[in-house]
Amino acid sequence: CSYHFLTRVGLDLSILVGLAGLIVCLSLIKEVKIFLAHSLEDPRKNKTKLADYLVSLPSAWLLFIEG
Repeated sequence: CSYHFLTRVGLDLSILVGLAGLIVCLSLIKEVKIFLAHSLEDPRKNKTKLADYLVSLPSAWLLFIEG
């Protein structure tokens, strides 16, 4: 098992988890920037998606704060 091998070698797995989380966050930020740039160019095309995201942001933020 790779978990036991890495702990035997002495690698701290929390660093790998942190790096994976950082990579996921950076890729999500990139996707959001691309989506917003395209939405601002032609707002009628993605009007419902943009509205859904804007409505869901406060609830996601509250879940993050309370959770």
